[in-house]
Order: sequence, then C-alpha cells, then structure tokens
Amino acid sequence: MTGSIAAVVFLTLIACLVLTVPIGFSLGIASLGYILYTKQLTFGFIAQNMVTGCDSFPTMAIPFFIFAGELMGGGGISKRLLNLANVFFGRIQGGLAIVTVVLRGNFRLRPGNCCGGRRYGYPYHAGKGL
Repeated sequence: MTGSIAAVVFLTLIACLVLTVPIGFSLGIASLGYILYTKQLTFGFIAQNMVTGCDSFPTMAIPFFIFAGELMGGGGISKRLLNLANVFFGRIQGGLAIVTVVLRGNFRLRPGNCCGGRRYGYPYHAGKGL
C-alpha cells in the first residue's frame, strides 16, 4: 500500500513537471492526488486548516506590510522622509550612508535607489554597498 501511494504522488509530480506546470502548483497537485487516493482527509478538514493557517497575525502582517510600503512609495511619504533624514544627517560625513541605513532599516525602502544619492551629488556607485 505504501509503495502504491508513493508511486501515485511521484507519477503525478513527474506528469505535472513534464507538462511544464510550475513547481509550486505541481507539488500542490501531487498532494491533492495523495489526498484523493487515500481518502483519509476530507476537504472540510483541509479548508479548515487553510483558514486557521491564514488566521495568525504574523502571517497576515506580511502582505499588509508590503501594502503599507507601496502606499508610502506611491504617496510620496518616502521622499519626504528621505528629505527629513537628509536635513538631520546630510551635513555630516557619511550622511548618505546614515540616511540609507535608517530609512531602509525602519521603513523598508526598496534597494537599488540608493536613497537618491545622485540627486545630492554623490556618484552612482556610492550607495551600492549600502
């Protein structure tokens, strides 16, 4: 019995991969094949566990955190925070590095923009190590 279950899951996974189904969906379909073959788990139980898994605050915080970052970037708050931090730290030596670390650490700004270093007269490669 165990060998036939493993064969069903393995063959389902290989068939999905041959049909160029993405790996995540292939694993899900293979798992669904196991569930349908053994008939030990009901769909109500699976749905209940999926909802329970999504009901935790840390899991729900991730998409909302990303959404808040997109709102900050789209609304211009990130640029205003950059300008405010530049007012406080821009005059001292290494000010661009301090501003970059503070804003990226606290507000999760997108990497790659170097906090507008070119706008303040720094060369393009100055902020890449930050």
